[in-house]
Parts: sequence; C-alpha cells; structure tokens
Amino acid sequence: AARLLRLEVPPTTHVVQRVELEIPGQQELELVGYRLADNTPVILEGRGLPPLPGQTRLVALLRDHRLLDHKAGAELRPGDHLYLLTEPHELPALDHLFVASAAPARLSERVFFGDFVLNGAARLGDLALVYGFEPPEGQTDATLDEFIRHQLNAHPVVGDRLTLGALEFVVREVEGDRITKVGMKLGVTD
Repeated sequence: AARLLRLEVPPTTHVVQRVELEIPGQQELELVGYRLADNTPVILEGRGLPPLPGQTRLVALLRDHRLLDHKAGAELRPGDHLYLLTEPHELPALDHLFVASAAPARLSERVFFGDFVLNGAARLGDLALVYGFEPPEGQTDATLDEFIRHQLNAHPVVGDRLTLGALEFVVREVEGDRITKVGMKLGVTD
C-alpha cells in the first residue's frame, strides 16, 4: 500500500556493534563496529578506507580473525570487521559509508533523494544562480526550508516532494518543524 501511495522511504541503517564509552571529563564517545558486506558502499565503490568524518578514528581492522595494520587508504574487503571510535553525531555519516543497504533499487538513497544534498538554510536565489532555474516571484530570499514548508502548508516529513520546473526537491532530514537537509533531482519530467 505504501508503494502505491508513494509513501515508501529508504530504510534507516543500523549499526552492527555499538558501545557507548563514558570517560570522566571527556565528551561522549562511541566504539562502533561494522562487518563489511559485498554491497557495502565503500566495497561497491572499490575504494580503500575513505576519509573519516569529524574526529572519528580507526581503532582496528580485522580480516579472517587477524588484526591488520590499519593505515589511511587501507584496502577493504567483504567480510572485514572495522572498529571506529567516534562521537555519536557522526554515526549516520559512518553508517552511510559502512552499512550495506537491504533496500530495493527504487529506494536507494540516490534514486529516492537525488544526486545532490542541500542544506535547508540555502537561499533559493543562490540555488537558482547555480542550477539555472527561475525562482518563484518573491521567493528569492527565502531559504529552501521556508520555501518548501510554505508550499507544503503542512508539517514536513522525510520524503515530502516539491517540483519546481525540471527540479525536484525531496525532504531528507527534519529537526522539529525545520527542514535541515534536502535532496535535489535534476531533469525531472512529469
């Protein structure tokens, strides 16, 4: 029913192993472990260990029950176990790199949200200059968040869509009543 009503959204990812570390007088940290699968994004892209977000640090890389020397750019293979020390707010970015998606192709993040991720605070006029579209009259100074919420005239939720010419904006992240991230698709036709 959700598919027929176009209400399906990509599933959120999950962490294989996660341990919260409480170090007195320090920021909150988490030790997170991933088992890499054949369809893990970093494996599919055929790249080594990518740059890690924020203050994230690689703690261990295990292959076939052996601890490997882990250096930047280390080759990653399906079946590897990767352990990272990170701040909790970095977990979604890490999941995006290291968790395999079980979603069908139509719900892959790229197909669903588009190739571009925009900040909800981006000004519509600035986006119009970069992507070559005409913003609606009087909306040049509006942020993407303000514009989409005004057009929807409802509380925004992940997956809400708004077409503007050949562009489609897809709500990607919401905090409270504010849209913080928006996906953008180019060349959309009705």
